[in-house]
Amino acid sequence: MESGQIFKGMLLVSDIDGTLTELTEIPQNNIEAINRFIALGGTFTLCTGRPKCALAEILPQLKVTAPIITINGGYVYSPQDDTVLFGAELPESVRDFVFALLERFDQVGAMLVEPDNYWVIRWGDESLEGVAQRRDMYMREGCCRMYSEEEGPKRWHKVVLIVPPYAPSVYERMAASGNYGYFDWIMPILTELCEPYGYEVYDFSYMPDTSDDEYIDGYHGGDRVYARLTRQLAEQSTILEGLIDTDYLDAALADDSMPLLSDGQYNF
Repeated sequence: MESGQIFKGMLLVSDIDGTLTELTEIPQNNIEAINRFIALGGTFTLCTGRPKCALAEILPQLKVTAPIITINGGYVYSPQDDTVLFGAELPESVRDFVFALLERFDQVGAMLVEPDNYWVIRWGDESLEGVAQRRDMYMREGCCRMYSEEEGPKRWHKVVLIVPPYAPSVYERMAASGNYGYFDWIMPILTELCEPYGYEVYDFSYMPDTSDDEYIDGYHGGDRVYARLTRQLAEQSTILEGLIDTDYLDAALADDSMPLLSDGQYNF
């Protein structure tokens, strides 16, 4: 291994799912690359949507030398001494909104992501393959419980509404089947529910400017899908106005030679 501290002063932050690993076992070449980066002076940590409790199988496999960002920035802690450095709780109004939403939509599921557990309020339509896969993934992580008013958290950090995105051909087949009538009325009702709280509502369930090969499967978009989505938000959202680097997104989308997916395989 090379000597020197060529990475001194550099911080490398990695996502987990779909980046560092697919579930729990980290590929050996990723571990070796991280160890080499640290040995040459670099600082390494994780930034993930997972809660702290879902890292039990991840952390023993690699060395983390800086505070870990969990729950998409909602909870930051030190893995060295377990000190909580930052926590952001959602306003009380989110609770009322979530239960009002679930009351109107039987197909929608909801889950709280808290440091100690995934708290599932409702899975949603488990007949959909994407929802069933997500359910099985969370259950395997070993810290998933059903929510109740008595045992669930009183303050919330993150809410996940389980409505899977669709590749264009999947959406078109679902719409043509006539079995998914909520496509027509879900947005007006969402808009009505969100208006009192000042929430912005956008419908990206059907994005005809994307192609099927830009999706990981029929229900999960790849990097290019979310780059297009973010580009549209930059134009439409007043909350995000001026906060999105549109030049970077335009340049990334202009490079057709580097999609996330190519013939169903990752292309990094």
